[in-house]
Amino acid sequence: MEEAFTDLLQADAGLAALCDDRIHWGIQPDGIQQFPYLNLTLVSDPVAYYLDGEAGVQRVRVQLDAWAESYLGAVAVQRAASMLLSGYIGTVGVIAFKGMLVETGRDLDGLSPGDAQQLYGRSVDVLVHWGAASV
Repeated sequence: MEEAFTDLLQADAGLAALCDDRIHWGIQPDGIQQFPYLNLTLVSDPVAYYLDGEAGVQRVRVQLDAWAESYLGAVAVQRAASMLLSGYIGTVGVIAFKGMLVETGRDLDGLSPGDAQQLYGRSVDVLVHWGAASV
């Protein structure tokens, strides 16, 4: 699911214009020094079951953190991602996204001791319903 989710974000022209390919799970790789960028975190990944086994459709929560050198830059990235994902249904590779729900946005504090510069962040959680694509 993670690969298909990343491919979906990177294929969007509006988001690519803002972040290019700076969309990663966890933290940005060391060599990336440009802004803005988008970090993705899998917050929850419960397995859904019926009485006779796994349901075949999973519901996960993904946190998207947009980071930029300005507050409005972070807002622009978060809004572009939210517009793409809100209500999205479609297939990317072998993954069928059965519906996405955008919820729970918030600001992030980009200050930490020793930081060379202030970063601004916006975060949003997305509930992703997905399963294997039919062949």
